[in-house]
Amino acid sequence: MYRFNLPKRLGKLIFRTNNSVLSNGSRKGLKFKLMLGTCGILCGYVGFLLFADSDDTPQYYPGHLTATLFRRVPLNGLSKFWGQLAECHIPVPLRPIVYYSYSRFFHCDLNEVEDPNLKSYPCLSDFFIRKISPDKRPICYSASVVSPVDGEVLHCGPIDQRKAVLEQIKGIRYSLDEFLGPIGSKRSFTRNKSDRTLYQCVVYLAPGDCHRFHSPVEWVPTVRRHFPGRLLSVRPNIAGRLPGLYTINERVVYLGEWDYGLMSFTAVGAFGVGNIHMTIQYVFVLQIHQ
Repeated sequence: MYRFNLPKRLGKLIFRTNNSVLSNGSRKGLKFKLMLGTCGILCGYVGFLLFADSDDTPQYYPGHLTATLFRRVPLNGLSKFWGQLAECHIPVPLRPIVYYSYSRFFHCDLNEVEDPNLKSYPCLSDFFIRKISPDKRPICYSASVVSPVDGEVLHCGPIDQRKAVLEQIKGIRYSLDEFLGPIGSKRSFTRNKSDRTLYQCVVYLAPGDCHRFHSPVEWVPTVRRHFPGRLLSVRPNIAGRLPGLYTINERVVYLGEWDYGLMSFTAVGAFGVGNIHMTIQYVFVLQIHQ
């Protein structure tokens, strides 16, 4: 009877091959379980966003799945984190590098900056609200209304006072009553004369624009209202698909009077822009009659 002995090298090769096959099989099973668990978590989170939505859907806001998920994305926390990051002090030698990179990515025109010395901005928030040189944006003081910001006009025109609606972009509407509040809506129609028409103007500020705004007219604000809300993106391509988007986001509404009746100025927050600081200057005129 003959006895066959395998060479030691061949035996080691077969042993290693079997171990590698078992190892690959275990890894594939582990990957499948991880993928299955991840899908389960995502599906559960999507279900939570859909069925645990306790917020009232604004008027004109679409009710399809994409719009609902977009409204429920927790961007407020990310915006807060971005705000804290933007407030961090930047070392002086690194400031030109950071601001040049930011300007190139978001298309900022550094030739329009009033203070061209980039080292004078301690943090990104200060650069975000940089001043524009007056000779680059001359103000027409003879005009009744001027642009409050250096941005892109998305819509400008009369308000449909019968339906009490505003427009984000042409044809995309949102409720005046939800945007300004019930008091603002009543003031619009009761204190405005019938022979006058209410107008609105929507100006969009891109991330590369100067986020410093001013009063468009000489007026006296008498009411200030703060509406807590989301910090969703208000980019034109998004605002053009989601009616009622401005009524969801956090905003500050100022109401008052000017020479022609009701005046309203509203600053709407967005992703990465959650802090709004207002400075109001009152001018007192003393008239002496003899």
